[in-house]
Amino acid sequence: MGSPDGGAPAHEGSELLSRTLLLCFYAPQAETGPRHVEWVVDAAGARRNAPAMQSGRATCEIAASPEAVWVLISDIARTGEWSPECVRTEWLDGASLAAGSGFRGHNQQGQRTWSMDAVVDEVDEPRRFTFHTERDGRPRTRWTWDLAVSGTGTTLTESWERLFPTPVVQRVLELLLLGGRHRHNQRNLEASLARVKAILDP
Repeated sequence: MGSPDGGAPAHEGSELLSRTLLLCFYAPQAETGPRHVEWVVDAAGARRNAPAMQSGRATCEIAASPEAVWVLISDIARTGEWSPECVRTEWLDGASLAAGSGFRGHNQQGQRTWSMDAVVDEVDEPRRFTFHTERDGRPRTRWTWDLAVSGTGTTLTESWERLFPTPVVQRVLELLLLGGRHRHNQRNLEASLARVKAILDP
C-alpha cells in the first residue's frame, strides 16, 4: 500500500481554502505528466469535460524468484517493512488472502495518521496481486503488483489508479500539501520498490 490516498484532513482543508481560490483554475496544469480530457456523463445525463483518472507505475528488477517476491508483497502483515506510509495492516473479520477479503491499513505521514479500508480484487499467485482502498464503501484507489520472470529473477511493477473523479479544490489541496498526487504517489512507488528490493536482493 504505497500511498493509500487518505486525502487532506478537514481542518487542513478549511485553513487552506482561501489559498486555493486563485489557484483552482490552474490546478490541472500544475501537476507533472500529461493531462487528458474525457467525456463524463453526470447524474442528469449531461456531458461535461473532466480530468481523466490519475494513475502511475514504477518497475524494478529483483534477483529473486517470483515465488519469493510474492511471499513478501502478498503478506499484508509485512506491509510496514516496505511501505513509506502504511505502518501496520490487519485482516478484517478473520479474513485471509482471497478475492473479496477486506483489510485495514494504518498510515502515517509526518504528524498525520489515518486508517483506510481495502478490498482484495485479484489474487493470481505468483503473478498479480490487486486491491482497492475504500472510504464509506466507495472505491478510492486501485493498487496492483505485477510479477514477471526475468533474466535476473523478477520484474516487479507496482501501479495505482484513482477510481473517482477528483474535485478541483481537492487537487489544489493535494498540490499544496503533497506537491501533487501523481508526484507524491510516484515517489512512494519508487520508495516501496527500493525497500522490497533491499529485503529480497540486498
